[in-house]
Amino acid sequence: MRHRSAVVLLTLIVTSMASTGRAAEPRVEVAIERVKWGFDGKAQPRSFVPLSVLVQNNSPGEFEGVLRLKKSLRLTQQIDANLERDVYVGPLSSRWVQFVPYVFDDWEQWQLDWAGLEEEPFIVPTPNMGDRATVLVYDPDELQTSGGVLHRFPSDLFPTSVTALDSLRGVVFDRPPGWQGARRQAFLDWLKLGGRVYLLQDERERYPEFRDSLSVLNQRGERFPVGSGVVRRLSGSLGSLDTEMVNNEILHDERGRFNTPEWRRFRGSDSFQGTMPLINRNGWDRDGELLERLQSLSRFRRNWLAIYGLAMLYLLALFPGCYWLGRRLKAYQWFYVGFFIVTGLFSVGFASLGRLGASDLARVRAVAVARQIDDGLYDVTGWSSAAAKVGGEYTIEHEGTGRLYSAGSEIEAVRGRIVAGPEGRLEADMPPASTRAAIHRARQEGPRLGIQVLRIGIDAGALSQLAVSAGPDFPEEPLSVLIWHQGRVYRMRKRGQAWQLIPASRRSGVTYLTDLSEFRVPGFGLRSSFFRTGMLGTGSKDEEPEDDDFESLTRTLVGNSFGLGNTIDPLQLALGPDVMRMFVYAPMPEAFQASGDTFPDRTGYVLYAVDLPTSPTRRIVSPAGGAVPTAPASAEE
Repeated sequence: MRHRSAVVLLTLIVTSMASTGRAAEPRVEVAIERVKWGFDGKAQPRSFVPLSVLVQNNSPGEFEGVLRLKKSLRLTQQIDANLERDVYVGPLSSRWVQFVPYVFDDWEQWQLDWAGLEEEPFIVPTPNMGDRATVLVYDPDELQTSGGVLHRFPSDLFPTSVTALDSLRGVVFDRPPGWQGARRQAFLDWLKLGGRVYLLQDERERYPEFRDSLSVLNQRGERFPVGSGVVRRLSGSLGSLDTEMVNNEILHDERGRFNTPEWRRFRGSDSFQGTMPLINRNGWDRDGELLERLQSLSRFRRNWLAIYGLAMLYLLALFPGCYWLGRRLKAYQWFYVGFFIVTGLFSVGFASLGRLGASDLARVRAVAVARQIDDGLYDVTGWSSAAAKVGGEYTIEHEGTGRLYSAGSEIEAVRGRIVAGPEGRLEADMPPASTRAAIHRARQEGPRLGIQVLRIGIDAGALSQLAVSAGPDFPEEPLSVLIWHQGRVYRMRKRGQAWQLIPASRRSGVTYLTDLSEFRVPGFGLRSSFFRTGMLGTGSKDEEPEDDDFESLTRTLVGNSFGLGNTIDPLQLALGPDVMRMFVYAPMPEAFQASGDTFPDRTGYVLYAVDLPTSPTRRIVSPAGGAVPTAPASAEE
């Protein structure tokens, strides 16, 4: 009896000690409280869209882990690569974490989980597709006034880089935001690239006063430009807004023939998506043509003529060759000797022809659109294809800030991960002699093009003459130089020290983007150089890509500079009446190439997109508040 009592007492002591140990190390519990797509709950097809996630730590202990965003079909078939971000949340507190995934369309499904806790995912609602958002930016810590006509967006969730602002059309202020550093710079970059800002009065009929670099918004006047963007002062306060005023003065205030009430009704109808692909011939494909072409350029080339010929000989050696050998030999043992000799020789031949040469290096073939923010500073969208000679883990990353990545895969999973945050990159597990596509965004420094308007003439709304000068960093031999003005595209040529317009080259912009002659015949995985010596000849040495291989992509890059998703929307192609866009398509400088020595063989081209004024009196305001003339020469109207 005593022994039994001692055992019970010992059990109680051990249990008590274990309970005390567990109490000393409380279990950390975190939960996803809320998610918010984009700026108004919607996303735009084929673009990087912010996804804000509120993480709550419900325990008294600190939490640090890896939060992963997964994209899938029917929540079972993963596509693309996981997007991962390190997260720290203090005890009994919450914080917002922002991902910027690449959204193809509304058929994708999304979920969040923690590394090590995959069995308990958080299902993210699929975003609805819509136009770019125009939102009222407010301080969530201040008391809000009435006025629910506009979508509201908290100022503390505003992205910290212009690369995450593709889905933002306009911003409404009735008081200055409390932004510092990166958020303030992201907003200014976005505005210079064509953003729209609307200033409302407060209850005392005073417009907000901005400080420091945001003081460019303090100019007097009902309407004034900042870069390619527009700032408007509207009479009335937030509480006085009604639906009619918001529609006419804020949401649909662009000038142009594609912004009439009739056209807006057409864009909102079911027939718009059905009609526009007919105009587009096959619909607009923002990424597919570029990635397919780049992958064909980056693949390691082999002597397919010799391989196919050897394969035919091998089949003939099996039959009727082996059949004939078996009939002629009296001893069956000699048949097996002959059979193994034949198969061995063919195996050596296939291995020799399939082996890559010693001169072959891991490579990247890339194209990019670089929209100029300031001279020497660009908002870059890039498409690339990397080819690995030896299998292993490879990293694709670029210089610059605000780096975003996608593997560009719509239907298949990608072995690897996308690291989100300041050190954004794509890490992929690549088999030998394979390729991996990538789409990326970055804010980067680059060549100072130094483009200035020297002379301009406009006749009946169309350019009749134009001459621009260029700085010392302007490409010496660009593949093409184009001008887009009022829905028309022109070619330019160099005469002396200036680039001048060719008036006879004028074409409709939509016609240029949809011209069947600009489309390449699908290669079904084969290069357009299939009948060149390298593919059907010796194939002993890789050739460098030719200019024609990249020049054929000009049309797609021009359309992508306007942010086209899956249709050619004339409203997106409509620049302001006082803006024209110059395109310079040239070899890609080292600053825009994939960084590091992982891929020593790098070749690419970049389309510089520079917005220029059409009037010599138009001025771009510097962050310090001074006025900087951008077109010193005279204009002829």
